[in-house]
Amino acid sequence: MFDPPEGSATGPTPQCQALNLSDAQRCHAPATHNTNLFCRLHALQCFGLYKGYKRRNAALDTLAESEPAYLRDSKIALQNQTFEDVTEESQLQEIHSFLFGQYVLLRKVISARKLHHRHFYSLEMDYGHEAYLNKLVSREKAVGKALEALEKRSAEVVFRKEKWYEWVRKEQQQEEEQARREGEVKKKVKMEAALWKRHWGGVKARLEEKKRREEKKREEAYLEEVWRERMAEEEEGAVDWDPIEDVYQDDRERFTDLIRHFLWMEIAAAGEGEGEGEGKEEKIPMANGDGEVDRDGDADGDPLADAAPSASAPAPKKKKKGKRKGKPQTVVPVKETQLAKNPAQSQGKQSELDKSKIESRDEVKKRLKEGVKKEYDHVQGPLVVGSAQLPHELYKKTAPYSEEDAERLVSEIAEIKLLLFCRQILSQSKLLPAALRANSIEEFLADESVADSDLRDLCLKVEQPSLQALRDACADLARGDEPDHDEEEEPAVPPRSAADYLAHSFRYGDLEDSGRRAGQGLRNDLMSLDNRKMFDADSLTAGELKQEPKDRKMKIKVCGKSIWNHASQGSMARDGWLHFCIMAKDCSFPDAMSLCRNWDEFAQLHFLAGWNYFPAPKWYMWSGNIMIEELIGKGFVPFYVLGEAEEETTYNHLPKVTQKALAACDFVTESRNILCAYMKRNDAASRRFIQYILMSRGEAMILVRDGKTGRIVVAPEEDERWYCRHIPGAIAPPPGNATSGHEDLWATERIDPTFFAKAQSNRAWTFGFDAYYEVYIWQNAPGQEISSLYRLVSDSLWKAHKVRGVRDKYKIQKHIIQGLTRDKKTMAARPIRPGEDAVSLFDEVTGPDVVYWMRTKYGKMVQTNQDIPTGESPYLFYNESDEAEDAILFEDGLPDHFPFIEISNPLLQFETSGMSPSILNYQANILHKSLFPEKPLASESIEDALSEDDDSAWESDNSIEGGLKPYAPGSEEFNYYLSPLWAQAHREITRCKNTLSLEKRELLRKLDFDSVRLQIPYSQLTKMMSPLEVMERDRSFIFKDTFHLSDLEEGAQAKYEISSRLLRGVQKFVPAKPKLDWPWFCMEVLDWINLKLYYKKYAQEPIHPWPHRYMVQDITQAFVIMALFFPKLPVTSVVHAYLDTKEGSEFKNSPIFDLVGRSKTRPTCRSRTSNQFQPPSFWEELEQLKRSKKAIYEVYPMDWAIRIRTTIAKLYRGGAIAPAPFSPDEDICTGLTASLTEPGHSEPEMYIKYHWKRDFRSSLPANYIDYTEWPDLLAVARPFAASNPNARFALIKLWSAPHFYPLMLQTPSRLATAFIDPSGRSWIWKFLPKDMPASEWSIHNTVRLRLGALRQSMMGVSDAELARAAAEKAAQSMQDTQRSKNSDKKKPPKEKSWWDRQYLQDKKKWDNGEKWKADEKWGYGHCELDERVFHRGDLILVMGVGEEDLLKWCTAVTFALQTKPWFREVDLWKSFINVDLEFLEGLDKFYLGWES
Repeated sequence: MFDPPEGSATGPTPQCQALNLSDAQRCHAPATHNTNLFCRLHALQCFGLYKGYKRRNAALDTLAESEPAYLRDSKIALQNQTFEDVTEESQLQEIHSFLFGQYVLLRKVISARKLHHRHFYSLEMDYGHEAYLNKLVSREKAVGKALEALEKRSAEVVFRKEKWYEWVRKEQQQEEEQARREGEVKKKVKMEAALWKRHWGGVKARLEEKKRREEKKREEAYLEEVWRERMAEEEEGAVDWDPIEDVYQDDRERFTDLIRHFLWMEIAAAGEGEGEGEGKEEKIPMANGDGEVDRDGDADGDPLADAAPSASAPAPKKKKKGKRKGKPQTVVPVKETQLAKNPAQSQGKQSELDKSKIESRDEVKKRLKEGVKKEYDHVQGPLVVGSAQLPHELYKKTAPYSEEDAERLVSEIAEIKLLLFCRQILSQSKLLPAALRANSIEEFLADESVADSDLRDLCLKVEQPSLQALRDACADLARGDEPDHDEEEEPAVPPRSAADYLAHSFRYGDLEDSGRRAGQGLRNDLMSLDNRKMFDADSLTAGELKQEPKDRKMKIKVCGKSIWNHASQGSMARDGWLHFCIMAKDCSFPDAMSLCRNWDEFAQLHFLAGWNYFPAPKWYMWSGNIMIEELIGKGFVPFYVLGEAEEETTYNHLPKVTQKALAACDFVTESRNILCAYMKRNDAASRRFIQYILMSRGEAMILVRDGKTGRIVVAPEEDERWYCRHIPGAIAPPPGNATSGHEDLWATERIDPTFFAKAQSNRAWTFGFDAYYEVYIWQNAPGQEISSLYRLVSDSLWKAHKVRGVRDKYKIQKHIIQGLTRDKKTMAARPIRPGEDAVSLFDEVTGPDVVYWMRTKYGKMVQTNQDIPTGESPYLFYNESDEAEDAILFEDGLPDHFPFIEISNPLLQFETSGMSPSILNYQANILHKSLFPEKPLASESIEDALSEDDDSAWESDNSIEGGLKPYAPGSEEFNYYLSPLWAQAHREITRCKNTLSLEKRELLRKLDFDSVRLQIPYSQLTKMMSPLEVMERDRSFIFKDTFHLSDLEEGAQAKYEISSRLLRGVQKFVPAKPKLDWPWFCMEVLDWINLKLYYKKYAQEPIHPWPHRYMVQDITQAFVIMALFFPKLPVTSVVHAYLDTKEGSEFKNSPIFDLVGRSKTRPTCRSRTSNQFQPPSFWEELEQLKRSKKAIYEVYPMDWAIRIRTTIAKLYRGGAIAPAPFSPDEDICTGLTASLTEPGHSEPEMYIKYHWKRDFRSSLPANYIDYTEWPDLLAVARPFAASNPNARFALIKLWSAPHFYPLMLQTPSRLATAFIDPSGRSWIWKFLPKDMPASEWSIHNTVRLRLGALRQSMMGVSDAELARAAAEKAAQSMQDTQRSKNSDKKKPPKEKSWWDRQYLQDKKKWDNGEKWKADEKWGYGHCELDERVFHRGDLILVMGVGEEDLLKWCTAVTFALQTKPWFREVDLWKSFINVDLEFLEGLDKFYLGWES
């Protein structure tokens, strides 16, 4: 080495152009060396760097010659290597040794070249140097990537037998994925720079020491000593001094010092050891090594070549090549000299950025002891200061901690920091081996195998850990040595059939498929393994059904710390959240709640924040609104609210709302308020709340989405999902009026997937879990105040949580505040210590002497110490009537953790499925086949499947191959196929057809016997039948199921089950020897009434009972019903043969056949009397309640409420009633419920009084017959028996429920049946209620029309003939009326025709208030039916001259009553068939139709 020459003695000395390695500032020393470019120190540094990277370049070339054979022979690029085919540990070590050495050399060469250019030639541009440097950088990246893949493979080979390895790999993969998403590699340099800026104060002392040492080196004595040492080493064969080694060492120390600073570990003082003697060695100071691109240094030439040897130094000898062995080079420190001329200039800028540094231990402790100033900028509205949750002492600052508690918390936080550090290490595969070897963090930091770049990455992670990582570390300390409990598994929900999924898709497909065609995504949805398991577990392989075992929970030792092999998935304890709040002091509550693992953890966090448990400035009332805060406390967490409906609705801005005022508006705007919130998923309170809102349909509507699956749980129909619409004023309905249904066409804003996205984008926070329901509630009536919606939701939540009084409202959080007490000095909420006798917060707020302020239902604030304030309604909170109703609405035995399932019934499924159940089930079967094909289906769609002719998969019982049976209405009632009883007879008659007599063959031809099909394949339904026919056929069985589900008479459903099984059993009976007398009897009956066995035509008019394809099914069932009661006739032997079988023997002694026994027992249910025929005294109790000053819903007797609400709940579950689509206003809902006892009855029943303002008679037709003038059936039977000695009689009773008739109501007609229950909810009937005014006449007229159709068919009169006669009558009447007006009064009156006289007579009767007489019911021709059949309401008297004659008449009448639309059924338990006059005379008047 030679001494660089000094500058010229003449002229001004130029300034050194180098930048200091310590602070990157321009050197102020004179440039005396290297052609006056550098001072002496920087000339030596520049030359040392140059020689160093040249030497390492040569080492790289030498290293390439020893490349392992695996890498040399591989055809895969180095950066793409995965080393998956390397299985030997020794081979991995060989490859690793080569790549690691190459990587270290490359990094040092690159760093030295960059440092050389940046500090010594920053003003020059050398593009050749830059290109070469880029080549080295690219090579370094490839080696680094290969090295990382090799380390992963090595860890897999070495540690794959360890139990914890799989978990560590998952953690690393997650970390890698996150790094790729965020582009972490590209940001590391910037993050490191920001790191130093943030923590400048923490390393300031070390940098000052470094600068001081650099100034020492500037002294001549120091330089001379260095020179002599270097010369001596040169002579000994040592290498040149290389500053890059010092740079790397100093970088490493900086990272380790920062890590210690973050972890609150002790750091050695910067100047430790100085002044203790000059013999103490110290490492050369370091400088920042990474930065921008430098110039090429690979050119030939020596930076000091042109410098002459100095006078004071001998000429240098040529340095020997080769690596230096031994200890790192050191220098001997000399006396301290002055610092840089302007040190403040380099430090000022970074000192200003010292804002977010990690708090020290003492700073955290001080903050805890003094408390934190609270901030209320986020709060809108009033704050209640001085309450139990916000005492005056805690209004301005959080509660201070005692010295003991503060010290304990700080110590626990220090431990959490260590756990956090260990968990961060596991996310980096390159650090894992060193971490597993180390017994402490210090030992890990001292491990030379840990690269400085890895320490830098680790330092960045620890310095700014994610909130999730911090939460996991807090949870690690909180759970200690106890592993997490397994998460509560999803409850076993009854599986759903493919038909259920199809129906769900048709109903909610537009909400789940993001506005696409309904059901478009269904097939892909069903193809998922989870859903396929629900359909057919037998179809899946054992591998598919095998569940993956849960991860075994164990601990792994990292840096001497034992941590669990999984992040905590359970709820973190309150102490853990306290640690989190202290460590993440600037974390907002929404950010904290996003880290909660489940709903219970969030609820705990919310309640604790509400009690000021955390020392956080903004966590109290985090929602910002006292009303929202109250709802959250009840488990209803709003995240988006639209509450401007009152201002946006046009009605509220008109001086007077009239039809004329509305017509003057171009458009009328109607807007609804919406409340969007989250609720706990699979929770009992959530289930009750959703059900309560569903039943409050008149006030609000609800849509619920499952946060876990994204599926719609429940939603209103599509035309009710609007929340803003603009209707032309000319057709706009006045507020409160029922709309025509067309206004939905003018809707501009709807609750749909677009609204879901809008609501989600506007929320200020998110949950970190998905076990919740998204609940959307909007008001039914537009233009209302938002407060009314809040009140409805709040009241429903109290009842959903079964809150029975003011004190009971704290039971929701009892499990949280029961273990807390209030510190008397600081007023802080703290845990009750073991053995401490302290009053818990729960006892404090629920004690007997506690006084509450509460708001009543009408908004009045009252002060009370009672659960229910004096004078308030007992229905204000959860009460006995709610409890009784819940017992019916919700099934017993369900676990609390169970999903909400909408209360459904056959009728609701039919109304919402979108198609007839038969077609739906057939399509579902095709879908099921495509999911589980025996043979692959190439490209078969549902439409293709519907057109196929192969019906082998469809058997007579509508079974679906494998999987679950969907609801198939009428599947056991022979809907599209004939009963086995008839099928056997049909085959036998067909077989011996040629041997029959001429008369029988003619009868078969006349009845079209050959056209009868034993079965209509489902694939032919859409070909042979109109949609109306399929719909009406399916609907009939659905209605029957609904009727009987809603039959509340005691024991009625059990009796119906017995009678149904009996009738099905007979029709399924196939005798060993076919009996043919009964089918000939049935065919003769049909021929007698002029009908055929089969019609291809279907009667489109609902009132017409025929023609249709199901005549055989109907006549067979009519015969079987009647034949049960004629055991002596030979023709009925087939029926009674079934009763002699083993299967039929259980019915042989059934009470159905005990006519005498049944006649002695009168039903206990209410009568059919409609409310206008009840005496006024019957309603007196209800009228007294209406005269009360309070709302009637608040003064209902509790026993009334219990009985009425349980009755309504049963009818609702059965499907007979539904929530009304309009507000529970008495001007709209004209019915009020009452629990009363009729004369002659012992038990009260539910009755409805309809208070119509208009006369109900004005809506009745002219042929109305009052029930008091119905024929006396006994009086009719007596003369017939007198003239026929062998007369037999049958009283055929049509089935009806105690509260309604089996008469369907169209949607517009249902509105008139609306009534209000004791809880203030509005309901409508789907079938005709018996309380409806003139309901008796409705069923009487229905029977009259049906018997009239039978009469017409027996007479052979066509519809055209009847219509022509009616038209002639009407036309003649109009002519006579017109002539009467134009004629002169003096002219003699012209003789009127019979039609005119009849018309005037009828008109006179009605005008005078007279009633039609019973004998005027037919009005056309004469028929024997008029003498044999009479009826009184739904009770029909059939008379026969003998048993066989009675059987024929009963079969015909039963057939006519029960055929299309197949709603009506004969009630076998209340009918008395084949009896004599004496039996009739001994019957109770109730069974003769005198129910009132």
